[in-house]
Amino acid sequence: MIPGTTLHLGCEVLTEWVPRQGDNLIVQCEVIQIENSAKLEVEIYTKNATTVGNGTAVGSTGSFDTEDRHALSFEYSPGSGDPGLNDLVRLHIKVVDNGGTAGSPEWIHCRILDLIWYDTARA
Repeated sequence: MIPGTTLHLGCEVLTEWVPRQGDNLIVQCEVIQIENSAKLEVEIYTKNATTVGNGTAVGSTGSFDTEDRHALSFEYSPGSGDPGLNDLVRLHIKVVDNGGTAGSPEWIHCRILDLIWYDTARA
């Protein structure tokens, strides 16, 4: 989804729109290197294929606390009253302050892996 790249404090990235491939998804981030306790926040946006614009944020914001340098993940499943995902999905990723040393640069070198999709089991 996003190859290894360096994101600095305050940086915001929108991924490309991808077709929805299931009811639920798992977002994974592999942390390669961090400086001064940077933190990633990820929002999931969705829209219909015929709709123009940025789409609508769904579910809660996932956050990757990057104290540990390894693969991190969070899952989206539509809850009660949540309409779920439309035809297209993308991520809004931003680097936020995680209480690092004041005046020191905060950045993270990471990659966002391909989304993992699965359907909700129904009986």
